[in-house]
Amino acid sequence: NTLESALPTVADEPASSAQEEEIVRLKERVQVLEDREGVTAKKSGDDTPIKGRSINKGEAAAERISNDSEDIARVLTSIDAATVLAGD
Repeated sequence: NTLESALPTVADEPASSAQEEEIVRLKERVQVLEDREGVTAKKSGDDTPIKGRSINKGEAAAERISNDSEDIARVLTSIDAATVLAGD
C-alpha cells in the first residue's frame, strides 16, 4: 500500500487551490464565449462585468423570427375562426 499512500487524492488537495483552478477555468470559458459573440465586457476595478450590453445581430434576428412566428400563429387562428364561422 505504499503506492496508494504516495499518490495524493482529491481530498488531500486544499480547497482554495481547487477553487482557484475552477475560477481560472470559468474565466477562460467566459472569455471564449465573449470572443465568439464579439462582445467585450467592460470591467470595473474588482474585475466584475458591468451589466447591460446591446443586442447583437443574431439576437435581434432571433427576436424578429419569434415575433413573426407569433404573428403567423395569430393569422392562422383568425383564418380557422373565420372558416368555422363561415360554416365550411
